[in-house]
Amino acid sequence: MKEAEAKLLDLKEKFEKYYGFQDVDIFGNTVLKDMLYPTLPVREYDNFFKWCNIIQLLLVNKFVNIKGYRILDAGCGNGQDLRKFIELGAKSSNCYGIDFAENAIDFARENSPSGVTYKAANFDETGFEDDFFDIVVSFNTIVNFKDDEYLKKINDEFRRIIKGNGMLLLICAISADAQNKEGFIKIPVRIFTLDEVQRLFPDFTLRNVLNGSANIPMPSGGTINAGSNTIDLKAFSNLYSSLHGNNDYRAFYVEGAVKHLCSGLGIMDSSAKLMAFSAK
Repeated sequence: MKEAEAKLLDLKEKFEKYYGFQDVDIFGNTVLKDMLYPTLPVREYDNFFKWCNIIQLLLVNKFVNIKGYRILDAGCGNGQDLRKFIELGAKSSNCYGIDFAENAIDFARENSPSGVTYKAANFDETGFEDDFFDIVVSFNTIVNFKDDEYLKKINDEFRRIIKGNGMLLLICAISADAQNKEGFIKIPVRIFTLDEVQRLFPDFTLRNVLNGSANIPMPSGGTINAGSNTIDLKAFSNLYSSLHGNNDYRAFYVEGAVKHLCSGLGIMDSSAKLMAFSAK
């Protein structure tokens, strides 16, 4: 077996094992996390922030008819992002997801609206037709690949399946210095420079860069000190939990208030960048 194939197989096995865990943490991506703990305030805020920026990029780039777009999530995991697209108005029959981990695909299929297509596939050999998708998203997926040659194959495949007027949305860790660090599942996570991402995806033109997540420090004791004021995160959690799922706009406003509060305190920072590319 070639070294590159062995590395890919090892990565697949690690993700299968990871998605088999039943424990849920705040920032992890285990299969059940969005089903078991929908009210974790930090994760809910992080998703709120990410999707505000995703919607902004879609609108800025004139992708305004979400019902008419065919969307692929490459590295879909448990399917949570495709379910969010459907909540925003995408047709389930236009939503597709691929991932290494078959147990994650099984979970996504069982817990998503009927009509969504999920399959286990490699990112450089998706099996879809040419010019099939209007939008391809891949969130925190390319960070798992250290091999430039494999990433260039992914570039080739994404360009093949994305329409000429289509969009690629990537989220990955960006820093001034390229580096590697250990991720949640003991896989070295790659941190790119912005120039590296553009070099590895030469068939796409970078249009916009926004933060891909909100990184809120979680101090011990469940509070954040801000001058003479103390923010009680437990109280916020209790408030949000009481409102969540009640079809009550107050829950949304609580999220928005925390967003602006954190921004005002200067504690919102992120190395994860959301990048919008157009196909060349």
